[in-house]
Amino acid sequence: MDLSTIWKKTQTQLEIRLEPSTYNRFFKYTELKKIDEGTAIIGTHSTFSSNILQTKHKKTISDLLSINYGKLLKVKFEVDPDMVDLATKDRSTLLVDELPIFQTNANPDLTAKLGYCNLNSKFTFDNFIVGDSNRLAHAAATSILNKKNRFNPFFIYGKTGLGKTHLVQAIGISFLEKDLSKKVLYVPSETFLNDLVRSIRTQTTLDFRKKYRELDLLIIDDIQLISKWVETQNEFFNTFNVLNLSDKQVILISDRPPEEIQNLEDRLKSRFQGGLSVSISEPELETRYAILLQKQKDLETNLRNEILRDIARIVTTNIRELEGALTKVNLMQSLKDSDLTSEEVASILGKEHSERKIANPNDVLRIIGAEYGVSLQELKSERRTANIAFARQIAMYIFAIELGFKLEKIAEILKRKDHTTVLHGRNKIETQMKMDAGLRSRIEKITNQVFYN
Repeated sequence: MDLSTIWKKTQTQLEIRLEPSTYNRFFKYTELKKIDEGTAIIGTHSTFSSNILQTKHKKTISDLLSINYGKLLKVKFEVDPDMVDLATKDRSTLLVDELPIFQTNANPDLTAKLGYCNLNSKFTFDNFIVGDSNRLAHAAATSILNKKNRFNPFFIYGKTGLGKTHLVQAIGISFLEKDLSKKVLYVPSETFLNDLVRSIRTQTTLDFRKKYRELDLLIIDDIQLISKWVETQNEFFNTFNVLNLSDKQVILISDRPPEEIQNLEDRLKSRFQGGLSVSISEPELETRYAILLQKQKDLETNLRNEILRDIARIVTTNIRELEGALTKVNLMQSLKDSDLTSEEVASILGKEHSERKIANPNDVLRIIGAEYGVSLQELKSERRTANIAFARQIAMYIFAIELGFKLEKIAEILKRKDHTTVLHGRNKIETQMKMDAGLRSRIEKITNQVFYN
């Protein structure tokens, strides 16, 4: 295949994995310029785009490109004048957040409408794998569609990478398949904030309210982040009330249940709890295997079922890690003349997916202390200097999320009087990790030392 064909195939695979808004903004105007000494040079339309691809998507791009090229490749991003020209001509993509979401002359074609509503056509009910971990959430979603029940809001929560976005986008797609005139919108909470700030700055708040309050279905992702912005909470409260009174559907996605969202106004918390809250948990073995079968079909890979079983046994956390493991194993299989053995699959996935050793709490604290320059005694003390307090919050996060300790047990380990302090610390680190790649890298380093060294 020539470079253009290789990159188009890679772009197609990326489009399957990513939100439409992310793909259109950062991947649509890219081109594989050349491959030189094991490094693929990818042209982009802006320095900002290059930075985002480098910090957030480099590994995924490298893995997929390596598979399609047939050899392991590193990737490098640079601004390409041709891509700048293309992006400048298509200002609708660059300025999508500044435009009213619905217009009277909107294209009636379903595919075009999906993009207009920020919905990914790949996220359908047909390819959503149902198991014990998500059965209740799936049943509630289909119940809403069939109008057997109406839950407002439908609040779905769980850790990252478990299929929450897939499920709610499938609801949005089904809304449009039944009636293309429906007004559906999927946005992250930060987009809601940005739209609000822009409308205030440009004195177009009426346009903002028209955009959000005349919808038939509003889906907001990462709603827990709304707790950081007081004015945004107020605007969302009013938006929700208008939609609810108009018998319109609101769906919210979060990484935690409503009662655990800190700094959320009581009236909003009451609204969230007044609908239906359901969780999606980590998939069990058979569901993981079924997911891999579906992902193999989507990604056009051709591994034996026995290898998929091996991956499903080793990777127990979330769907994104399953997909990453599938990509990695498929790449190594493509470089071999014979089928991979179970031992080779385990070796390829390495420590990251091997069986974890049981961690002693004090050993965990010593590892964290070594990373941040504080002692075990200081972590358990009443001292609250910035570096000690931050390292202590890292410990709260790792104990809660990685080790699954109850909040009360963590409070006991760290000699805290109240488990709500632990909850606050855990939530603070979770929020910061979403915005700080360096912090995510340090916590991953600590976690690997905790479990595998």
